[in-house]
Amino acid sequence: DWGTGVDRATLIIHDYTESTSAIGTVFNLPSAIHSPAVKVVSVTRWDANGNKISAVPMTFSVRLGSAFGNTQLEFYRYADGSSVPNNLENEGGSIQPCSPPEVGCFLIRTVQ
Repeated sequence: DWGTGVDRATLIIHDYTESTSAIGTVFNLPSAIHSPAVKVVSVTRWDANGNKISAVPMTFSVRLGSAFGNTQLEFYRYADGSSVPNNLENEGGSIQPCSPPEVGCFLIRTVQ
């Protein structure tokens, strides 16, 4: 569910180090992360008139497989045009295992 009023969306998964070439934006890493071995999920949404949408909740799943093993994963959201990370759960979003359970699969709900 890409959110109310969304007509189309793009989702790009890329390495943190490729954010400039992938989407033209430089992101600051959260201070708790010491390694640039970070995947970025970039989502852009538009309404039927081509206007960008960013202030409505959305739900989507990400299947990372077993690439991260037993690593404790953290999810952050970057507001449009911002390089400052916001912890997704601290903003009121949620990260849950997919149903049925699948290794490395997460159901992500955002508030924006």
